Amino acid sequence: MRTAGLTINTGRRLTRRPNHLFTLQPDLKNSDYLEIIPSTPTAEFAFKVADFFFNKKVALKLYRKILLNKKTQNTYIYDTPSHVLFRVNWDAPLESFPLNVPDSIGNIIFQMSSGLYGVRDKNGKFDEVKYQKVMKFCRMTEIKIAQGAKQTGGKLAAAKVTADIAYYRGVPEGENIFSPNRFPYADTTEDLLNFVEKLQNLSDKPVGFKIVISDAAAIEELADEIAQRKAAGKNIPDFITVDSGEGGSATAPLELMESVGLTTNNALYVLDTMLKMHGLREDIKIIASGKILTPDDVIITLAMGADAVGMARGFMMSGGCIRARMCSGFGAHVCPVGFATQDEKKRASYLVVKQGEKIGNYHKNLIVSMKVVLAVMAKKSINELNKSALTYTNRNGEVFFDIDVYFRNKLHL
Repeated sequence: MRTAGLTINTGRRLTRRPNHLFTLQPDLKNSDYLEIIPSTPTAEFAFKVADFFFNKKVALKLYRKILLNKKTQNTYIYDTPSHVLFRVNWDAPLESFPLNVPDSIGNIIFQMSSGLYGVRDKNGKFDEVKYQKVMKFCRMTEIKIAQGAKQTGGKLAAAKVTADIAYYRGVPEGENIFSPNRFPYADTTEDLLNFVEKLQNLSDKPVGFKIVISDAAAIEELADEIAQRKAAGKNIPDFITVDSGEGGSATAPLELMESVGLTTNNALYVLDTMLKMHGLREDIKIIASGKILTPDDVIITLAMGADAVGMARGFMMSGGCIRARMCSGFGAHVCPVGFATQDEKKRASYLVVKQGEKIGNYHKNLIVSMKVVLAVMAKKSINELNKSALTYTNRNGEVFFDIDVYFRNKLHL
């Protein structure tokens, strides 16, 4: 992923599973922030035998069982060069954590949800020190205010709150988890912006938030509040992610899918316009997401004013997701392909390496095809994209060479 320049948004799960830190190459001489489980001759022998007769996945499972034999053994990562098992010790003092993000880790964005998973204390409140520890491995923070059609909070059944998930999320094992439908530090716009400033000061890294736009007036109010903070010399968000109301996973209520929130291009235009009106566009980056699948989707979104795009659906589908709307969550839902499930048998049937190659190919070919589109447009770089490169034809056959005219009439801005 690093060679491809792909940035990972954790979807609030950096501390749910160790996957995002899988590439970490620990320096055993400076590893006070890690729990280290050294190898043994017995474990080494068992690993080699299992790897020879079966495969590395089976060998690692046996290796962990011999060295740990406890319910959270899957939270430990295997380091090939040293043969040790390790995981982050979140109870270690902050001073023992790396000063900078280790080079072996990809570009990770920490997404903070209303449940504050991964950065909460035992009482469910925001833990400043834990957050600082998490940010030792991340490039920036995204507060999730709303996301696509999922604007009703979240829930995970007790049966699916395994020892692994309980450890990483900082919640009791075997109990229902409910994420509020309102972010606890965003009762007002001022509260949200104050919390953004707090995170910026704690992490010394970019902080922004994700929203879904349903009302232009609300965005104008937000932009006005941010402009006042800027004039007063206060911190303002480094970026805003605008998600569309389209789509949604199995956790999204059917009555909300494609019914709440503007589509990607409409929402992007509203946000871009309001930030420009208040003199903020040069200060705040825009990330756009929502049903962006193909090369032309990306090009159009960037030309519409986005500084970056967020994509999930395409990567999930390239990795084997069949859109069955049975993702593991609350109730009896179990992903039928083993992509997103706690079912051990289903997970064992998911061929990670094979599907990982497909995901990599999707990303690689996406970039190649984007270059083809840019060449047709006589553009050398995505930095040359703007609205003047777009022409829009509506259902009546009317052609708009100036798409500002189309959107201003359509959105009544």
